[in-house]
Amino acid sequence: MNWDWEVFVGDSFDIFVDATISRDNDEQLFASLQAAFDDVKDGETLSFDFAMKVKLMEARPEAVFDCNRYAVQRGPVVYCMESVDNGANIRDIRLDSRARFAYGKHRELGVPQLTVKAWRRRPEADAPLYSARHDNLEKMEAVLIPYYAFANRGEAEMQVWHFIK
Repeated sequence: MNWDWEVFVGDSFDIFVDATISRDNDEQLFASLQAAFDDVKDGETLSFDFAMKVKLMEARPEAVFDCNRYAVQRGPVVYCMESVDNGANIRDIRLDSRARFAYGKHRELGVPQLTVKAWRRRPEADAPLYSARHDNLEKMEAVLIPYYAFANRGEAEMQVWHFIK
């Protein structure tokens, strides 16, 4: 199996020795790490800053139930949506593919969260089970949490693979 390191650590990174940049982004990851370790002297601090951009990941066509849906990943972490944060029927939410994801801390769970502009159909209590397609959508802000943090607030809907608009 071939690993795409860019998916896990991002397409750029900086290494700092005592808050001073040690290596530039244009070097290979492992060579940069080795060189950074070689540069560290007793008492100095080595830190890393990986640019973990949010990416929409897609499945191969053989993953039948995930076709035409996208998972949200930031660095190595996959994010999911829960109804606790987004209301019922989360399978009806469509993430805005052109909007920027905002990174923050979840107020209740204390874990990282992503928010993004999204759309969902307006609820119609008396609507028939099946009807002609319509674009009666309302704008909302979708909240996504790391997959590892779901199911910590009681029974709720959860979704990893999302539709986009």
